[in-house]
Amino acid sequence: MKESLKTAPKAILKIAAKMTGTITLFFVFGGILNWIYSLRILFDLGDGSFLLKLLLALVFLAGFPFVYFWMGKSHAINIGMNQIYKSNEGFFEGVITKITKGVINKTDGGSGITGSMLGSVVGIVKTTEKLPKPIKWVLDFFLNQVPLMEAITKAKSEVEFSSTNAEIASSKVFEHVNEYVKDELLDTGMQWFWMLLGVNIAAIFLSYYFLIAG
Repeated sequence: MKESLKTAPKAILKIAAKMTGTITLFFVFGGILNWIYSLRILFDLGDGSFLLKLLLALVFLAGFPFVYFWMGKSHAINIGMNQIYKSNEGFFEGVITKITKGVINKTDGGSGITGSMLGSVVGIVKTTEKLPKPIKWVLDFFLNQVPLMEAITKAKSEVEFSSTNAEIASSKVFEHVNEYVKDELLDTGMQWFWMLLGVNIAAIFLSYYFLIAG
């Protein structure tokens, strides 16, 4: 059963809160790790170049924390995508239904579909729905990643695209989208975090060894 986007389930709101917490956690972790070290650089300059150390301090003060924030946001979106999609497929089916019906209405039965026209319909669906910001991130990610044009083209070859058959056409489009999502998008791996942490720690030790301790 398709769920209304205007009345997002409480479970989705909880996931939005969890996503916000995940982003905050990664940013605070990266911030504390790097802000403390950047102060160490500024107050213990040694004999190295002041400008070089000031540049390094800015890298650790702003650069690495921003990367933690950006990567944390990406990871939170993946978490949200997994949890929302697996437990609320109807939420996304509702989005695809609105888009498919919009395409049918704009093209008088689905003929002559263009990328710009599809983009216009997608944009209307995204902007007319009132959703928590983290859920909008997930929705944007979902709509940017799924091959909507390909799914619509496949569906058109299988069922009639008309206003009287809009529900069936929408279900067929979602069927193809659903296959892609489950095969390609549902991933919550943490490899990026360990790689980033390794690079961060290596940068701290190397800069300390050559510019402060050296």
